[in-house]
Amino acid sequence: MELPNGTAAASFSEPTGSPTPPPSGFPAAAASLGYQLATSVVLGALILFAVLGNACVIAAIALERSLQTVANYLIGSLAVTDLMVSVLVLPMAALYQVLGKWTLGQAMCDLFIALDVLCCTSSILHLCAIALDRYWAITDPIDYVNKRTPRRAAALISLTWLIGFLISIPPMLGWRTPEDRSDPNACTISKDPGYTIYSTFGAFYIPLLLMLVLYGRIFKAARFRIRKTVRKADKKQPPLSPSAEAKRKMALARERKTVKTLGIIMGTFILCWLPFFIVALVLPFCEVGCSMPAWLGAVINWLGYSNSLLNPVIYAYFNKDFQSAFQKIVRCNGAGLRVGAAPRHLPSAPRTWASPSSLSPAEPSGPPSCGKPEFSAPFSRGGGVSPHGLGGSWRPWGSEHKQGGGGGQYFLCWRVGGFQSRLLGGNFGAEPQGESARVNSGCG
Repeated sequence: MELPNGTAAASFSEPTGSPTPPPSGFPAAAASLGYQLATSVVLGALILFAVLGNACVIAAIALERSLQTVANYLIGSLAVTDLMVSVLVLPMAALYQVLGKWTLGQAMCDLFIALDVLCCTSSILHLCAIALDRYWAITDPIDYVNKRTPRRAAALISLTWLIGFLISIPPMLGWRTPEDRSDPNACTISKDPGYTIYSTFGAFYIPLLLMLVLYGRIFKAARFRIRKTVRKADKKQPPLSPSAEAKRKMALARERKTVKTLGIIMGTFILCWLPFFIVALVLPFCEVGCSMPAWLGAVINWLGYSNSLLNPVIYAYFNKDFQSAFQKIVRCNGAGLRVGAAPRHLPSAPRTWASPSSLSPAEPSGPPSCGKPEFSAPFSRGGGVSPHGLGGSWRPWGSEHKQGGGGGQYFLCWRVGGFQSRLLGGNFGAEPQGESARVNSGCG
């Protein structure tokens, strides 16, 4: 996105063409060749890595069958949105930054601003959709398994784009001030005070508040389950026993890991976008006497753009499932094999409670290999067995069978970050010989 008076306004009271940087906020047109080369290299590298990072996430989900879950559809849609930012918006923004003036005409300026606001807003709202999906998954795990459908994911994705359109289109329909187009060398977003409040709150402040509330509740729910597991262990063993003490230490470590993961998610988002939206909200109401170095405004603007580079790192590359898929893609690319595809003569995975190895195909015991089929056994139409959350994996981790006579009980286990717990239980009938022995790892 562009700041109301440009990417950075050194001095808003200075007229265009003065020795100081112009109101557009970019370096003066007479910027040195050294500055232009250095800026081109830095911004070019940022754009390149953003394109490659998001393209790899999209390729991993498309090629790796075990990643094709409802939760990952949201991450894939986020990667598509950030790829659009990298391809459609950042090249023009980089050209504007390097040259110090807008040279593509008013029509392209309007298109650039609309695409900028649309794609960046949709990217931010995708983060809200992911947070909402994770909140539902941890607070209502049993019922949400059936509710977590591709249709629900499509509805969330459509909503992010709809809100993005509602925020980006009004300036093109006339919600702007006459000064917005007074300088042919500048390309800035509408400085209308009403639109400023509407766009900044719709694109950032309300989503920020929603994410803080959702991740706060996710942390409380995760901490409650961790401590509940410890309390159950204390009842079975003496409080001072080495085993009980070890479990308490593990619980504390898991809680710290949860805090760290949530801190990375929210910290990165706030660091990238909060400075931009503070300046974007204040500047239209403080044009006289307000000043800011041009370099600082440029840093703030590109800090927001860099979120499209960091999103795939946070939401995919830190995820073990994606790490395994990336390794497979690298290993199998030369062989021309479709990652995760099973031979046609093998039957499809049954919709039954499966062993931990089949429920977690993204964590192989050895290095990934090409051409070996791996099964992900979905137990529900609601998105399979790998609903990712907290920057890691939320999935059934194992199953424990207790048999007696012709039946018994099952417990489906789950893991959040590094801790596990029984998610649900029930009775099951007698199984064929050998099947119960195959599914016997338990929750421990």
